[in-house]
Amino acid sequence: MSNNRASQIQKEYYTSKADLYNRMYVEGDMDSGHQFALNFLSSIIRLNNIKSVLDVGAGTGRGIAFLQEHHPELTVFGAESIDVLREQAYKAGISQDLLVEGDANQLNYSNDEFDLVCEFGVLHHVPKPDLVVK
Repeated sequence: MSNNRASQIQKEYYTSKADLYNRMYVEGDMDSGHQFALNFLSSIIRLNNIKSVLDVGAGTGRGIAFLQEHHPELTVFGAESIDVLREQAYKAGISQDLLVEGDANQLNYSNDEFDLVCEFGVLHHVPKPDLVVK
């Protein structure tokens, strides 16, 4: 299967699940992998005096919202390639200035623009995860 076809299938899936995404994958289980990862990230931020974060593949903005709540002094931005997931974030109160359209393979930020860049659940969706990490 071509990378373009795989990307299209992924977009179609998330488009069909956007309204249910948080209920399906995030809500209801405070001990979930999502919550664990966000709490772990929060600890890293505190321990390393992080001032700015980019969340790649920010989805519905749950990570941005969590970081804004737990670290109000932090500058947080997100990039998400799926339109309908960004729309869910905007409906939940995430600013369009903070969550922008962005592909993990082609981010429009300089290498030193953020103290920390993170992703949760993105690498298994991309054909060359090592390039995304770089």
